[in-house]
Amino acid sequence: MGLGLALALCLAGCARNGADRGFVLTSFGAVDPADLAVAESDLRATFQRPVRRLAAQTPPPEAWLTERAQWDAERLLAALDALPLRPGEKAVALVDADGARTDLTFVFGLAVPQGRCAVVFLPRLRDGDAAAVHRRLRTELRHEVGHLYGLPHCDDPRCVMAYSTTVGEVDAKGEDFCARCLKRLAVLRRPRG
Repeated sequence: MGLGLALALCLAGCARNGADRGFVLTSFGAVDPADLAVAESDLRATFQRPVRRLAAQTPPPEAWLTERAQWDAERLLAALDALPLRPGEKAVALVDADGARTDLTFVFGLAVPQGRCAVVFLPRLRDGDAAAVHRRLRTELRHEVGHLYGLPHCDDPRCVMAYSTTVGEVDAKGEDFCARCLKRLAVLRRPRG
């Protein structure tokens, strides 16, 4: 069985039991419509879930780190968490500006592990042609959504869940979950009760 089919079957069981209702896709500020289209298509295809689009959100002013000229990723997650989500929905926002955490100089993205919100920051992924940029976007989107489903970082450097601190590392890892992460995902998404 292919990894994509295994992921779809794993997530299908979760959806039947009401634990996974799909995604809300938005942005903080203006984002290229082509990037939003790539993200929407990838969420639908990879995770076999519906995607509901929301208009661009205004980032909260307190999330701007003036001295660093970056957005505070954790504060953007808090703002995203305040959106009116339906039960079982997960929110993903794209940001066409640099992001950071207080303990890191930058992040490609951030998610609340086993939570409902993730952000992906685009500027550091924009090195090369559109195909390379969109591949990186899909990779980082899948990585952050993997965290939403409870996956930790993976020590397989080709797995989408591998930790990356450079664009070269993003390019070196694949767009797919390794077999071990797929198995973990199946366990994490198994209905409880």
